[in-house]
Formats: sequence, C-alpha cells, structure tokens
Amino acid sequence: MLLLVAGLAFAAAGLIVVVRTRRLSRNGVRTTGVVVGLAPGSSDESGRRIMHPVVSFATVAGEAVTAQASLGSGSGGPRVGATVPVLYDPTRPTRIAIDTFAQRGTWLGWIGLLIGLGLLGTGVAGLS
Repeated sequence: MLLLVAGLAFAAAGLIVVVRTRRLSRNGVRTTGVVVGLAPGSSDESGRRIMHPVVSFATVAGEAVTAQASLGSGSGGPRVGATVPVLYDPTRPTRIAIDTFAQRGTWLGWIGLLIGLGLLGTGVAGLS
C-alpha cells in the first residue's frame, strides 16, 4: 500500500512539473537576462544549499523585471554577473526559467513521473 501512495505522489508531482514546464516552453517569451544574485533554497542530499539564480531582464513591453528561477542547483549553475537566456510567462513575468535544457526542469518532471509509475506498478503487482 505504501508503494501505491508513494507512486501516486511521485507520478502526480512529476506530471505537474512536466505540464508547467511544457506550458512555459510553448507560451513563454524568450529574452536575455543577467544573474544579479543567488537565493538560497533547500539543501540537497549531501547538505549543500541549493541556490536559485535571481535574474534581471526586460520584457518585450520594456518592463524591468527581477525574478527568481524556479530551479536551482548546488553547484555548476549560472554565476552572478552571467548573461543567461530567459524564458518568462508573458501573463506573469516573474514566473521564469533559465532557458537551457538543465534549467527548464522538464527532465526532472519526467524522472519523477517514471519513478512514480514504476512504484505504482510494483505496488499493484504486490497486491496480486
């Protein structure tokens, strides 16, 4: 039963991430921004702090926006002062992703969805 609950949670979370990131990729506006800071998030499994880039950019309407990227990293992410490609929601410009494969996060959603489906399958097989 625990595998079914865990599988459902992972699958639901993964699906939400996939849908949100695909929607942003499809409807978002691409521009260039500058990393102006790094905001601390949660810690990873090794205890390192996950840092989320804070990016300044201008919308197509010329509005200046500073927003925190939804996905961060423990290391290897963009550094303060770096110019980065930005993808933002035109209806809510503070909803952004750094427009690279690793930073958009779609892959993370797919991994969660696949793990969830695997746990669901194992849980269902265990009930038989």
